[in-house]
Parts: sequence; structure tokens; C-alpha cells
Amino acid sequence: MEQRWAEKKCFKDYIKASLKKCNVPFSQLETLAADQDTWRSTCDSGLATFLAAIDQGAEDRHARRRATTDPLTIGPCCPTCNRICVSEFGLWSHLHSHSRPQVQQHNVVIDFDGLQQASKQASIHSMETMQVTPTKNSSI
Repeated sequence: MEQRWAEKKCFKDYIKASLKKCNVPFSQLETLAADQDTWRSTCDSGLATFLAAIDQGAEDRHARRRATTDPLTIGPCCPTCNRICVSEFGLWSHLHSHSRPQVQQHNVVIDFDGLQQASKQASIHSMETMQVTPTKNSSI
């Protein structure tokens, strides 16, 4: 990235910098380009070197971001589960997870006769419940 007060670079300067990153010697550019096979192999190897350097730099930055020097040992501690929080507010928020009542899940099943039946677990109706009895008004 250019500095604000620096002189603007020409296109030629960007090309030189790109070739330098790809390990292509700028002084021998014409002689390399004269032979097509040599030029192609130089470009391929230079591009592979450039991409490997980019990948290695990304891995290094990722490792620096993820590196933990020391796990958190100083801070307020939860009296219930001994979790260490970063701040008092974090501990206060964490304590709400212990004070919430445990709600049991109830599934409501409506029978064919229209009555609600609550069950604590999902149940499959037996075949007798699923049978429909014809009414007097039905035209079956």
C-alpha cells in the first residue's frame, strides 16, 4: 500500500514488483520471453512460488490470531459450574443460565375425534386410533 505522501508508482513499477514476487528476473525478461517453453516454465514456477508464499502468509496470520498464550485464569468464577468469566457482567449473564427453570417439552396430539391429548414424548398412534369410523351422514 502506498503512503499518502509517496510518489505514485507507474505501471512498470507494479510489473517489476509482481515479477520480483514471482522470482522472475526483470533484467532477463526479453531473453526468457524469446523462448516460449522457457517462458512458460518460468511463469508456472514463479506463479507456484507466489501462491505458496501467499498461502504460507495466510497460515502464519491464522496461527498468530489463534495462538493462546495462557487460558483465562483470572476473573469471576461461577459458583455452580466453576466457569471462569471475563467480567462481572459476563458472570451475571452466565448465572441466568443456571436460574432458568427446566421446561419439559410436551407434544400435543389431536385425535380424530377432536380432543387434545398431551404426551411427554412423541408417540405414534396405534392403528386403532388411526381408524376412522364412518358417520351416519357420510356417503361412502
